[in-house]
Amino acid sequence: MARQKKKTTTAQSAPDETALQADSPPKSRASKRIEQITRLLQELDESALEYIATQVAMLVQQQRNEQTQQEVTSAQDSILHGEAPSGSKGPGYAVDIEQISPQSFVIQVAGERVYFSRDELRAVTKIAWGTDEPITGAERLFRWFDRERRDFLLDTGIDGVRDRALEELYAIIRSRYRAK
Repeated sequence: MARQKKKTTTAQSAPDETALQADSPPKSRASKRIEQITRLLQELDESALEYIATQVAMLVQQQRNEQTQQEVTSAQDSILHGEAPSGSKGPGYAVDIEQISPQSFVIQVAGERVYFSRDELRAVTKIAWGTDEPITGAERLFRWFDRERRDFLLDTGIDGVRDRALEELYAIIRSRYRAK
């Protein structure tokens, strides 16, 4: 019988998988995996490296997006269940605005928490910066909420243009945000 030649492939030249077994600590496994990838990358040409860099960048962005989505979901679940996210003001504070994600905010009045999108908060901020008079600003805020977000007025118990919560909201907006 004739002897057959063995073919060598990159899989055979890769480090032994037993070095990455589950019984090593996660940090150690990750370090070994990085070393393995680094050795293999040295064998690739420029176009292959560019492709891999693009793929890795996409994976990193996907992982960041998943983490952000988990944070948003967690914050929204907390709000739905009446829990305050960490760092929120205590129950004695009458009015507050809290950013719960890059695109969402909560306005709290007398313990009631109402969700607002970034665009809605921008609209409210623009209204607050439309006048230097707190009473006029409160009146304009009331009219906007009455027209666009009546649920906010109903949920928080704000019953008119002279409600003190609107003046406090006006002051908070002017102290924390700028109109664009």
